[in-house]
Amino acid sequence: MAYRNVCIDLDVTAQHKVHVRDDRGQTVRPELSIDTAKQESDKTARHALNGAEPGTKLRWICEPTGMSWFPLACYVKPRGHELVRIKT
Repeated sequence: MAYRNVCIDLDVTAQHKVHVRDDRGQTVRPELSIDTAKQESDKTARHALNGAEPGTKLRWICEPTGMSWFPLACYVKPRGHELVRIKT
């Protein structure tokens, strides 16, 4: 199964920065800036999957900054995507 990694720099006071990479770590989509609204997560998923093979799954990767990861988890899990929280 193919994955695209959606790497999100969660910011507490500014927009979040999104980087989309393939399994080898190569950038496959341009950088995107989003806020925490559900519509922005939908936009990010569409952006990340643009040009991907059918059946490609998303792996959302973030740093657990406070509780800023929680709305993302609430979006990701019900849609069958993977959420990875990394420690700095």
